[in-house]
Amino acid sequence: MANIVFTASVFRGHLVATKTLVEELKTLGHNVHYYAPAKYQDMLAAMNVSYNLYPSFNSLESLISGKLSATDLHGRLFSLVNGTVNAAFDIIPWLGEEFNNKKVDLVIYDNMAFWGGIVANEQSIPSICSTSVMAINSNTIAATKEGSVYVDNMPDYVTQPLLNLKAMYKSDVSSLLDLITGQYSDHVILYTSKALQRHAEHFPETKYLFFPKRYDAQSFPLQNEISDSGGLRVFVSFGTLFNNDVDIFKHIIDAFGALNHNVTISAGAKQEIFNDLDNYNHYPHISVKFFVNQTEVLMESDIFLTHAGFNGVQEAIYHLVPMITSPVAGDQNFISKTLVDKGVAQLLDRNSSLEPQLRTIISDIQNRWDEYQINLKAIRDSLTAQETVDVVLAKIEQVIAGTSELHLDEL
Repeated sequence: MANIVFTASVFRGHLVATKTLVEELKTLGHNVHYYAPAKYQDMLAAMNVSYNLYPSFNSLESLISGKLSATDLHGRLFSLVNGTVNAAFDIIPWLGEEFNNKKVDLVIYDNMAFWGGIVANEQSIPSICSTSVMAINSNTIAATKEGSVYVDNMPDYVTQPLLNLKAMYKSDVSSLLDLITGQYSDHVILYTSKALQRHAEHFPETKYLFFPKRYDAQSFPLQNEISDSGGLRVFVSFGTLFNNDVDIFKHIIDAFGALNHNVTISAGAKQEIFNDLDNYNHYPHISVKFFVNQTEVLMESDIFLTHAGFNGVQEAIYHLVPMITSPVAGDQNFISKTLVDKGVAQLLDRNSSLEPQLRTIISDIQNRWDEYQINLKAIRDSLTAQETVDVVLAKIEQVIAGTSELHLDEL
């Protein structure tokens, strides 16, 4: 039995992805302890895991509350890097004392909470990076150019905060690409399957641990029957991070206003966005919600219009819901391309009129419903394979035991 610590980033989706892994490790008899921001206390309590909340450092609060631009790439990346590093400067000394008081055998740290990995380095504790996004690395960029935006013509000021931190602590993160990918780590947990991971051939299983499990397989619907009541049930959500563009929501409301479908729109717990949209919407078949239980809504949906965030996409796949993607930033573009390639989604062009696009896309999904279902089930099968879970758990046991040089094919 080992004492395993998770350190979470400030982003909700990153924490959500780890829930099943925590449960599996606890089932094996390990003690699991979680460090996360105070805003996720209810989520941590629901996970039934021992946890500590990060102190209310101003740097951390600023990182949590900061709005990331969807258009100014370098400005967005600098804000993200600088905010993360400032939080790390405050959290690392505190976390170091916490780890000293615990007999920690393994640290699993989010790529955007790499302060956990730094403290592990400082105290010579085994560690594993954990990233819940659609992964890229230097090899995928070299082979495909996808993700090159993170390395090409990147101004020095974006990376400088990382180098400032590295000058003080045993940090492995030297570049923006390191921060985003965790590729410097000996082992990186990816919360997906090889079948869903884009360019999976560039992610060797000696380094990358594919842990796709999110739910108990017995809870999945055997099939998703399309609504036969005329209009379809459409769920619209752009998550909780990149959902500040109220205009795109309004364009979607106007587009669906001309279509005969029952639409639920989540404002992603943004009060200002909700108030604006609630006042704007006057269509009886469109409902604007402040926040929803996404899983419950998807269970009753025919189509999911999404920014292609990884958590929402996987929930849609589990519930066999075809998607319309409208990516905003980050890995969402990679995810969207993969979903379209695999025949489970279509892309919505925000720069063109939405109503005719939606009319055509929805008609296609209706006409090819069975094909979409077959494709969704094929991906879901890859996400629910127990042998994949068992391999990752065995690898984690190896890291704890200090025998991680063994290859997975030796298990």
